Amino acid sequence: ICKNCSHLNGLHQDTSKFLDKLFLTEKGSKYEFGYHTQHSSRVKNIYIPKVNFLKKVLKKKFSVLEIGCGAGHFIKACEKLKINASGYDINDKLISIAKKNKVKNIYSIRSSEINNLIKESRADVFCMISTLEHLENPNEILKVLKKSKIKYLYICIPLFSFSTFVENVFKNVYPRQLNASHTHLYTQKSILHMVKRFKFKILGEWWFGTDISDLYRSIVINSNFYDEKYLKFFDYLFGSQIDDLQTILDKKKLSCEVHLVLKVR
Repeated sequence: ICKNCSHLNGLHQDTSKFLDKLFLTEKGSKYEFGYHTQHSSRVKNIYIPKVNFLKKVLKKKFSVLEIGCGAGHFIKACEKLKINASGYDINDKLISIAKKNKVKNIYSIRSSEINNLIKESRADVFCMISTLEHLENPNEILKVLKKSKIKYLYICIPLFSFSTFVENVFKNVYPRQLNASHTHLYTQKSILHMVKRFKFKILGEWWFGTDISDLYRSIVINSNFYDEKYLKFFDYLFGSQIDDLQTILDKKKLSCEVHLVLKVR
């Protein structure tokens, strides 16, 4: 944990070799598992709200460049809301899934080409949804962004939160927050450190997490009693309160995730 900004860092540095293994090699190509189904429902229920948040903050017409677009859910949401958007990803299989779901303006790209793409872009908004935390050198891409003509940055990043402690207790449950691909987590303090360093201005914040859902999932998986009556009572006593309990964390900016709209210049 950084003594200056409380950012949670992994034991080792992310390297090109590690990222290639994660996203590009034969094993890494399996990263697309889970993206093959429910594409349209994800766009409707998860990504259109993200676009609406961006619209609410900017309150004007804008165009979007997204890096790390994955299977194109955000780009498809922009398309449905009549917003000019293009997306790029280094994982060809995810791009293929996007095209199968008729997502327009979505392309494969090599890591070495990303900086030039940003420099030459005429988009108003540079978007990285669950991408910044995967970069080998996040500061490098932010430096390039500062030199571009792009006006706004829209990011969604994972946070050092209650979920991290839940995962540490329930070690037999797959860790959604601090897993093999998330080697570091942001905090309120480290976000402000980044904003100050690059002279950004925070225009909009959406603190929204699934910490309580993570706790619910971990308890159910570790339960020794899968009786229907047992689960029914558990849902009544705890499951039915998930939204209200999560709202407490969200309002105090202690959730496991945050969406930020930043003014670049």
